[in-house]
Amino acid sequence: NHVSYLEVPLLLDAHLVQGRWSLGVRGGPTFGLLTATRGSVPDADNEGYVEFTDLPFREFVLGYTMRGYIRYRFNAAWSVGVEPAMRGQLFNSLGNGDLKRRSSAKGVLLSLTYRLR
Repeated sequence: NHVSYLEVPLLLDAHLVQGRWSLGVRGGPTFGLLTATRGSVPDADNEGYVEFTDLPFREFVLGYTMRGYIRYRFNAAWSVGVEPAMRGQLFNSLGNGDLKRRSSAKGVLLSLTYRLR
């Protein structure tokens, strides 16, 4: 199964810097525009499958993204970090009917950052 959205996030960031350490959160809404669908899902009775071409996907989907981070700065240019993250869709991506589909993801990012000056 493959469903693609072009997403544009509107992010807010709040952070605290103490010496070489920085701790922060970043997140906000995402605005998604459907670009492609391919595949099938179980029907409402779980007795067969419904092709994506037969389902009324929403063209516009509102979602969210959230991330916390902690970073350690080695010097003025280099830092490393750990960033647990979460993202997903707020509402059903199907336009109507008995089927409900909302994507979501959780994970951890490891970062190595070089700051240009």
